[in-house]
Amino acid sequence: MNRLLVAICSISLILSACKDDVPTTKKTEHRERLDQLIPAYSEAKSYENQIQSIDSDKNLFEAKSLSYIDNDGNLESVTAMIDSTYQFSKLVHYLTETDGRQVETHFYFKGSQLFSSVQTIKRFLQNTTFLREVKTYYDSENVVVYTAERKASGENDISKSSYSEAKKRIHDPRKALDIINQNDKFQTNFLGFNEARDKIFLIIGTDFYNSSVVVPFFQGILKTLKNNESKYLNKPLKIEFKEVTELDGFSYQALLDIKLVE
Repeated sequence: MNRLLVAICSISLILSACKDDVPTTKKTEHRERLDQLIPAYSEAKSYENQIQSIDSDKNLFEAKSLSYIDNDGNLESVTAMIDSTYQFSKLVHYLTETDGRQVETHFYFKGSQLFSSVQTIKRFLQNTTFLREVKTYYDSENVVVYTAERKASGENDISKSSYSEAKKRIHDPRKALDIINQNDKFQTNFLGFNEARDKIFLIIGTDFYNSSVVVPFFQGILKTLKNNESKYLNKPLKIEFKEVTELDGFSYQALLDIKLVE
């Protein structure tokens, strides 16, 4: 009886040890796999924690730029995530080129300082999607300290791909800032009116980029612009808008407020 009890206890201990050993191995493999999914840079985890903190921050509010088109038909827009002090925590710059190539660049800020950027390029060739992601870390002087990249194709999830070190690359946020702030080549100057789909569109922009917003009717400043188009041509405007999607799927930017900039 005692021998039987010892045998049972011994088997129990062996089984217990096996049970404990399996999760430990799996945890190690899982940890090693997670480590592969961040760049192999000594300070990478610190950067990644800051990125995750911004991406998961529910207190940030979203602001969207106008959608612009250039003279070649390429589309650009920006979405900003802004904190309670009205500082940008994150900018996302979207570019869709006429050949279908899509570029999405995320800029991460600590205060007014850019500390990381992540650019994903998507190409469509022969019914296959090719993805390339380039991630860069910056120091407090805006100098690139490390760049890594990873690739995927077809239905593969790029977020499950490992990074490899790449040539240092900077992603400049100034264009994204100009878009969200309606500055420089993305100024909203008066260019005229157009009609389509039973709607009146106010055309705004510059010689390089333009956008359009639907106006409900001509009154106030809009009436002044309509009656004096040549006089106000290329005069700067300040535009506020919202995005609207109709039941048939047609989307457009609807004017909320307009001001002449003196």
